[in-house]
Amino acid sequence: MRTRLHIVPQPRRISARDSRVFLRPPAREDQREYLALRRASRKFHAPFEVRPARGQRPLDARAFRSFLIQGPGTGRERWLVCDKHSGAMLGSITIGTIRGEPWHSAVLGYWIGAEHARQGFMSEALPLALRRVFVQLRIHRVEADVLPENRASKRLLRKCGFVREGLAREFAHVAGRWRDHERWALLAKDFRAVQRPQSRK
Repeated sequence: MRTRLHIVPQPRRISARDSRVFLRPPAREDQREYLALRRASRKFHAPFEVRPARGQRPLDARAFRSFLIQGPGTGRERWLVCDKHSGAMLGSITIGTIRGEPWHSAVLGYWIGAEHARQGFMSEALPLALRRVFVQLRIHRVEADVLPENRASKRLLRKCGFVREGLAREFAHVAGRWRDHERWALLAKDFRAVQRPQSRK
């Protein structure tokens, strides 16, 4: 029986031999590229964007600094999704609300740049983050909250083994109003079941 959270320092890189992407923590020198990608994807993300904190603009240097410091030691990990060949930034994954006993759980968040969407990059990146969650951090349960109309995100979660558990009413303030979200979850045993057939290939 688990009694406390398994703490493992955030590695400098997560990759897989057969993947086109790798994950790495963000750094101060990423600010220009990060903000450029976010600004270029503004319209693409607008329907799903959570309202920023009061007085904070979502696409300025202050927002990037907030993104940067909300990493290890704050109950979350931030990861940049990068192209394995060029090193270019494609998107981001957050493992947030990491909690110890009795939950041993975390909440997953992610986004992909508009120009890189629908090319399968996040489908390759998310399993890398989930391996970190379940194998290294030994988390028992991961949740993801998705707007009901976000079909692409739900397809991605389903592909990774997540199961829809229900509807959270007025869960978050998105695009100017309170919106319901579907709650999806993946358990450690479900992740192992999904990975086992792949390991035999």
